[in-house]
Amino acid sequence: MTELLDRDKKVSSSPNVTAPLLPGATLGIVGGGQLGRMMALEARRMGYRVAVLDPDPAGPAAQVADMAIGARFDDADAARQLARHCQVVTLDLEHVPAAVVREVERICPVRPSASVMATVQDRLVQRQFLARYGLPQVRFAPVGAPSDLPNAARTVGFPCVLKTRTQGYDGKGQARATVPGELEEAFAAIGARPAVMEEFVDFEREISVLVARATTGEIAFYPIPENLHRRHILFLSRVPAALPDSTVREAHEIGAAIAEHLGHVGMLAVELFLTKDGRLLVNEIAPRTHNSGHYTFGASATSQFEQHVRAVCGLPLGDTRLLSPAAMLNLLGDLWASGEPDWSVVFRHPEARLHLYGKKRASPGRKMGHVLVLHTDVERAVELASEIATGNVGLLLDAWHLYTSGGSVDDLDRITAQDIITVHVNDAPRGVERDQLVDNVRGLPLETGVIDLPAFMRKLAALGYDGPVTPEPFSAPLNEIAAQDPLRAARLTSEALDRLWAASGLA
Repeated sequence: MTELLDRDKKVSSSPNVTAPLLPGATLGIVGGGQLGRMMALEARRMGYRVAVLDPDPAGPAAQVADMAIGARFDDADAARQLARHCQVVTLDLEHVPAAVVREVERICPVRPSASVMATVQDRLVQRQFLARYGLPQVRFAPVGAPSDLPNAARTVGFPCVLKTRTQGYDGKGQARATVPGELEEAFAAIGARPAVMEEFVDFEREISVLVARATTGEIAFYPIPENLHRRHILFLSRVPAALPDSTVREAHEIGAAIAEHLGHVGMLAVELFLTKDGRLLVNEIAPRTHNSGHYTFGASATSQFEQHVRAVCGLPLGDTRLLSPAAMLNLLGDLWASGEPDWSVVFRHPEARLHLYGKKRASPGRKMGHVLVLHTDVERAVELASEIATGNVGLLLDAWHLYTSGGSVDDLDRITAQDIITVHVNDAPRGVERDQLVDNVRGLPLETGVIDLPAFMRKLAALGYDGPVTPEPFSAPLNEIAAQDPLRAARLTSEALDRLWAASGLA
């Protein structure tokens, strides 16, 4: 793996070194979401001024900035206006057109650069970049029209995933096909747009390597988080991930190679699949601060947001040491379905820190905030984060009880009937009150996960429920899987619940 850094001798180890920008200078941020907000908070603390360009001039970052320009990300005139107020400009998202970034570069440095953006914001170009340097990734093939589908499928195999080449995030612009007859339907589902077909990976776990690269070429790594997703959106990150030293070294080599070959400056996240046979495969590159790095804002000596400011301003990188094991729980707009969530559930835990992003409108799947839980034991941090999730609207899966208890099937005895009903009902209809549980489960498909189905039915009957229950066919196999591999059962449960959610018509 070490040869990955030697394959392109054209890449300089000291990219565009300039004099450091010290406090008092103005940092421009294109993009005013939560990443820009947390970056602005750290920059202001350090003594920098902050200017933001975003379509919402009162958005999360603008609320804490010195000035804000309300304009679209493809508005080159507005971007040039921002640049004239700044000594350096950075981005909080990768969807800013590279052509606009080039216009800003005529006025002041932009980090990441237009060349970095042109590489990462098109999935096909990103895949070709990884292939050029021999970096490990999934099989892929370009798809421009329906006529390309058969050849692409022969290259990639089944099951496969079609992804739009641009503007995809959190599972948007993606569709899965398991047999040839589903290919055209999947292509239509993503809007019949130019796409990349990728092999579907039945991975063991998802991790991300968080890399910081300075203008001098200095590189630093943060401890690697393990990431769990729900409906393609990050649900929880746990740090440090339980990984062999060899896997950590390989992940670092991959991250360093990508940062070097891109000539990137700033924070960069590389999302990786860890396969069941121990291979690492690059899923996606994000040339910015990243959701899975939110744990650093409270659990690390230097947050990823301060680190990004340091890098783009030409300062030495900060200490990436982990001060405490942690779990980071995303708070999505679903939690606001019945009004403001009960934040006392968070505040009763002294180990928990609440971060809200100042967004005015909550909608399903929208990232509204996160909770960081610190503890000397990462398993306990995850367990506390899970308790917080359940205490609000029951986002916890029954399989999570296995995951957070260390994976012992015997721990199922700790789950009460009320726990089971609450978990399942609140994972189906939104906004269900606990005293309405019995009425609201009637006729809904219920996924029983690792709970024994006959025992589950008896518990329902004991609660007075005699309505129909539709057990899914994966339930029995999951019980067998859970006996040998509880973590895999938890992940399969999550995937199955995603399908049930969509089929219920309640999404």
